[in-house]
Amino acid sequence: MSNRGDLLLWTTDPAGPREWTVTVASRSSAWWHCTGGAVQFLADLVGGAVEPWALPRVRPTAEEW
Repeated sequence: MSNRGDLLLWTTDPAGPREWTVTVASRSSAWWHCTGGAVQFLADLVGGAVEPWALPRVRPTAEEW
């Protein structure tokens, strides 16, 4: 779940977990599927390679220790 109530879900496939897709269900009722697995989806979302549509923009920051 995002910090604004959007859901990140799995769409399962009888062929097994390697075939599952990420389903994004935004709180604005928009939804879509993204192939490549959860880690790939998150990396692409943070890296700007995925159009987030109704999801809030991700702006990663790095802080010094």
